[in-house]
Order: sequence, then C-alpha cells, then structure tokens
Amino acid sequence: MEDTLVTDIVPDQQDSTKGNVSKSSLEEESGSAVQADVQQEEQQGPEYFNFKCVLCGFSVRARYGPMKAGILSYKHDVYYLRSLNQQIDRVKTKKKNDYKKFAIIGAKCYSCHRDVCNRVQCSFFYKENYCLDCIMQKRKEFPEKVIQVSCFARAFPQPRLRLLTIMSAVTARAVSSVISKCQPLRSCMPLAKSLKIEWDDGYQAEFPYCWLRDATSKRPALVHIDVHMKPEQVEVERSRESLQVQWPSYLYLSYSSSFLRDSALHSSEANSLHQIHTHGSEQTDNAAKHVLNGKLFLSTHQTPIAESLVMGQCEWNSSAQEPGTLWPHLQTVPSLVIIDAMETGSTMQPALITLIDTMKALEAMEQSHPEEFAFLKQCELEYIEGPFRALHPIYELDDEGRQIISATFNNRTRSSAITTNSLEKLYLSLQKLGRVCAEYSLQIPLFPGRRLIVDNTKAMIGAPAQKERRLLLRLLS
Repeated sequence: MEDTLVTDIVPDQQDSTKGNVSKSSLEEESGSAVQADVQQEEQQGPEYFNFKCVLCGFSVRARYGPMKAGILSYKHDVYYLRSLNQQIDRVKTKKKNDYKKFAIIGAKCYSCHRDVCNRVQCSFFYKENYCLDCIMQKRKEFPEKVIQVSCFARAFPQPRLRLLTIMSAVTARAVSSVISKCQPLRSCMPLAKSLKIEWDDGYQAEFPYCWLRDATSKRPALVHIDVHMKPEQVEVERSRESLQVQWPSYLYLSYSSSFLRDSALHSSEANSLHQIHTHGSEQTDNAAKHVLNGKLFLSTHQTPIAESLVMGQCEWNSSAQEPGTLWPHLQTVPSLVIIDAMETGSTMQPALITLIDTMKALEAMEQSHPEEFAFLKQCELEYIEGPFRALHPIYELDDEGRQIISATFNNRTRSSAITTNSLEKLYLSLQKLGRVCAEYSLQIPLFPGRRLIVDNTKAMIGAPAQKERRLLLRLLS
C-alpha cells in the first residue's frame, strides 16, 4: 500500500518539474524574442544618441529626429524613446493611439540650440521650444504669462507644479510677483549717476544714487539732499541676498534684494493707488477757514475739546522733529492741528515749535525756480505709516490754476516708492524746495497752559531738539 502511494506520487512530481522547466524556457524564449525585436527595431529605426539636459543634467539614450506615431506628428525634431509602460507590439500594425507607446524626452532650444528636456523647470514651448535661460534673458520678447509660469517653475519643485493648472490667473500673477521678489542678486555695476543691478532670473534695473541714499532709515534732511552724491564702494554680499554700499563719511548701508526688486516693480502699484486717490482739499480748506479765518496759526488758552472731534493724537518730547505736514498717510489729510504745551519740571521754559509758511515758500519758489516748481506740480508722493498708505500732490491749485490752496509734504513719512520717471529731477526739485522753506521758517515759543491751532494744509509743523519738553498734538476731523 505504501509502495503504491509512493509510485503514485513520484510521476506527478516529475510532471510538475517538467512543467516548470518548460514554463521557464518559454519565458526565456519570449524575453530573448522581445530583446531581439528591440535590437532589430533599433537597427532599422533612427540612430540613438546620448541625450543630456544642459539645465537639470538628466541623461538617457534616446532617438533624435522627426517623430510620427499614428495620427500624431511633430513639427520639429525631438528626442524620444519607447514608453516603458507599454509592451512592444510584435505585430506591426498602425493604430490611432500609437503615440501612447512613445515618450518625448526633450528637444533643442530654438534660440541657443542646446539640448534641454521637456520638464517645466527646464523648457517652455511658445511657438518654438525654448530653454528657461533664454526666456529669462530675452524676457521682453515673451508675453507676461510666459514669464510668470517660468518664474513659478524655477521656484518650486516638480510635484507642486501641478497646482499651476488649477490656479486662477490672479493667483498665478500674485505668486509670480512674490517669487520674482525673492530672486538672489547676480551682479551690480556702478554707472555715472546710477547703479545697475541684475538678478539671477535676468531681470535688470537701474537705481539713481540719490534715491539709494534717500531710501534708508538714515534719510538726510530736505536741505541736506545731495543729488551728486556717489558711493565709495558697492558689493554684493556672499549670500547674494543684499547689497552693501559705503557712502561718504564711512556710512555703511545694506539694501536687501527683495527691497530693491519690490522698488523696481512698485510703479504699477503706485499707479493703482493713483486711480483710487481722491482729493479732499475743498472740505479741509473750508474747515480751516471756519476756525482760523484765513490765518496760518492762532495762539490761545487751553480749553476742553470734545473727544468726538479728535481724529488722533500724539506726543512730542525732547527729540527733534523735522517740519512737515502731519498725518499725510491718510487719504484726507486733517486740516486742523491743536498743539498744547504740557507742564514739565520747569514751568517757566517755553516749548519751541517750528512753523513753515508753505504757501509763501511755494510762491517764492515759483519766482526763483519756475522749472522745478512746475515739475513738482506733476508729482505725487507716497506716504506710509503703519497699515495706512496714501498718495498726495505736493501742492494743489484752485480751479483757475493760479492760486495755491493747499500743500502736503512730510520728509519723514515719505516712502521710497518710485512714483515718477525722473528721480534725479525730483530730488533736485525737493532740494530747492527745502532751501526755500528754510527761509520762511518761524520759531514760536509756547508756554505750558497755552495752545497753538495750526492750519495743517498750509503750514509744515516741526520742533527742534529741546530738553524737558512735552507737547500734545491732536488732529481734528
């Protein structure tokens, strides 16, 4: 019985062994046949080349030439190979979906003729195939959306690029704007009157020296603006994230790449602000006339003021305050400023206040510097304080265009935004304005318990450095 069982089992094992051997032999034969077909197809088809992308370094052996697969044909020669996800069709039949059996690897750049793969970080097809280096170097020849997509592709890795297909045009433009501002600096070139800066993406901009010196926290006073100042040394830091500039008198200042890029692109934002800017000169002028009866200022005793009329307040202590219009960062500048001298340790010492009659200063400038006066009429300056931002002309004329009715200028809160095409002319005009205003400057003593009411639309208010001084400034709506 046991022998019978053994003899029954042994033949089955032998048969299974033969089956396994025959199965493996069939797989080897089919594999060799497929490999033979591939080798035969390689010999009969176009020649294979060693393709390597010049930007990302991706390399593979691929065919190069005109590709036609079923209903699909390419206009120019491309690098391609058989898709690894498709099995080789041993029966040579043409089908409509033959193009699914091939994968396009890349092509030559139409501009520089270098091999570049078809990843979005390396190339972009716009009428012809271009590498991203050529797109950035010749950005003026491409539409804005092509530049935006190229900047987006360079900044983010491949998986995140899928977001670009579902992003709206506004979101893509905003992301591209943020990316373009984060580009590292490539080089800087000092010129006769300006500094030429280039970023890694090929974008270039020129900044006048007078603007660079002015666009810092250590901004010179209006009368000390020097339009002919030049830096002694300029260099890009190793991190390429900022620019180091040495000015005369051993003043070292640093300018970040994002700040310079944002300033170069700020003109469009300033134009949008200009469209929504509304003038409130008529209302403020009437309010000032109602209280001051046409006077520049009025001195009186301190009396209670209704809190509902107070638009805002601040205090000035012993530090110096450069004369200027108060709160120009609002769309409607407050017309009346009430200054109260508060009690200090020395009650007999008056607080000194500087007032400049802006109306008389501008009239004098019109006579002595008519060209600069006419230029300032066309300029609008931007003022920033915290989250508030506003554009204001330096002065406004009446309906007939003859008489100056209001003026707005504050050198401290004036932003570094570029709102004019002629920066050198702007700083030269501001320099002349500052020197003329110095001739119409008044110092008014204000004892504790006294009050000064000033027309904020016709005077610039400031104070020299003074110990034990305490001034309460309130602006009325």
